[in-house]
Amino acid sequence: MNEREIRCCTCRGAIRNAESWKLGRWDWRSLSGAFRRGVTPSDIDGIVENNRQFLIFETKDTDVDIPRGQLLMLQRLAMLPGVTVCVLWGPPDEPLFMEVIGEQRKRTDSRQLWNFVADWWCRTSIRKEAI
Repeated sequence: MNEREIRCCTCRGAIRNAESWKLGRWDWRSLSGAFRRGVTPSDIDGIVENNRQFLIFETKDTDVDIPRGQLLMLQRLAMLPGVTVCVLWGPPDEPLFMEVIGEQRKRTDSRQLWNFVADWWCRTSIRKEAI
């Protein structure tokens, strides 16, 4: 564990046992044909909640496009109140590009991503007054 992980307690979000993680992955072929139009289940690579606000992460390798169906799903999730969807491109744990759905894709790095997430957390930590 490095100093940043100790200070930020990010070790809680780490995959602690890669073999166990791989064994827990589901093969959705058993639902083949249950959905119409060729729809298949998708996964979300990361999600956090703070005060009923959600930050969803999707990760892709550097030059990989988001499949059309998954992109539609992410765009529709981003339209929901209180949902922010962030797509990251790059090698694992080394973001090179970031796109918050509804905004432009931009170059990024780990520090900028950390700042984005910390800003999101601060914004969503402010409790809204009951109307």
